[in-house]
Amino acid sequence: MRKRNLPLLRDRTRELRPLDVALRWFVAGISVDRAVAADRVPAETLAAFVDCGLLAVDGDELRPQAMVVPYEGMYIATDRSIDIEAGDRPDIVLGVNRTTWLLHRFMLHEPVGTALDLGSGSGALALEAAAFCDKVTATDLNERAIALARFNVSLNLLDNVECLVGDTFEPVADRSFDRIYTNPPFFVTPSSTLMYCENDMELDGYCRRLTREAPAHLNEGGFLQMVCEWPEIKGQELSERLAEWVEGIGCDAWILKGYGEEVDSYAHKRLVETTSSTPESDQVIFEEWMRWYRDKGVRAIHGGMIALRKRSSGSNWIRIEEPPSSPREAFGHAVAERFAMFDLLHEKASDEALLGERLVLHANTVLHRDAVREEGKWKQGPAQLRVGDGIPAARAVDALILDMISLCDGRPLGVVIDDFAERVSAPVEQVRAECLALVRKLAEEGFLAVAPEKTISSDL
Repeated sequence: MRKRNLPLLRDRTRELRPLDVALRWFVAGISVDRAVAADRVPAETLAAFVDCGLLAVDGDELRPQAMVVPYEGMYIATDRSIDIEAGDRPDIVLGVNRTTWLLHRFMLHEPVGTALDLGSGSGALALEAAAFCDKVTATDLNERAIALARFNVSLNLLDNVECLVGDTFEPVADRSFDRIYTNPPFFVTPSSTLMYCENDMELDGYCRRLTREAPAHLNEGGFLQMVCEWPEIKGQELSERLAEWVEGIGCDAWILKGYGEEVDSYAHKRLVETTSSTPESDQVIFEEWMRWYRDKGVRAIHGGMIALRKRSSGSNWIRIEEPPSSPREAFGHAVAERFAMFDLLHEKASDEALLGERLVLHANTVLHRDAVREEGKWKQGPAQLRVGDGIPAARAVDALILDMISLCDGRPLGVVIDDFAERVSAPVEQVRAECLALVRKLAEEGFLAVAPEKTISSDL
């Protein structure tokens, strides 16, 4: 309704073909005259829609009760956009949205035995996980959400997804999983009225709770993947706050910061998304929220993704990154690659240990160079390495760096560095220290990968 696009949608479906009727019902949320529907849609289909609750008889019209959207080859029923925008039901069930797609792109898709979709809402991610997990459990505190999730399981003819009502890990208190996916109610607001986006714990307390309780429900080597938000507090480093979330939980942690907003901009955005009111009440609510943020010392709100992997042996590592942009394609494979690289760098903490490793330039790395016009001639600008697939990365490089990494062809790093030192006619010990520091940085950022076995090519 905020887009004021109903006239457009009515015009685009004006011919009232069967598809137009379905679009009016399940996308636009528009009622259709019963006589018209009976003329355009088979009787058994109409009866099925009414019997299952997708349509309600309202006098001479058939009124839609849900929105139905395509998602990864399936259909997902959720509450209608008009009902979501009204903001007057605490148990509203959101449709497939931006954070759904973000977690979808983040998800590891390797086949495993069991998975938990915690705070599943309509169940979209649980249904997706059913394609590569033997058994999926979807949980939500919202009974209406679980009712819709069960409906969607049946709608898509799945038999390996169970749906349970309960708070956080309560429905699965004695169970553990190979994967836990969660898009929790993470808004950092003083309000807690909308179940799909708000919770009653202070600031980021609920996401911290999930992070610290998840390891008890992960099998060894299992992953938690979560989208969330956290506040920036005056006098506290963000890294310090996030490190406390994962301290002593027996998991390796990789945190990707995706965005940050000044607290007043964040409050305005969330106010628009979660309330429907008058300008006068907006003023009251906004002032109350801003007093709350100031009392808590909140400077800004940041958001992103967290991946935990349970590893009980040895010391655990934590990495916090801020990619130059959000990934637009699925990058679960890159998550697995990055954990493998972080393991290697953590295990090979000394330069001497790293010298024996075999690395190659990541297959999706590209070299980008601009040309600038100066004094009537084209002059090459600085070069930049970019990763073109998975998790975006970019780094300015000079000719020496390009020369050095071109030698990373699967041979031991010690051999590569000796070769490079000879090329630049520099002392090996000096070159070794500088090159190993560079290699670690490039590996952390995703430009270098572990060489496949029996790599012999040297013509990168």
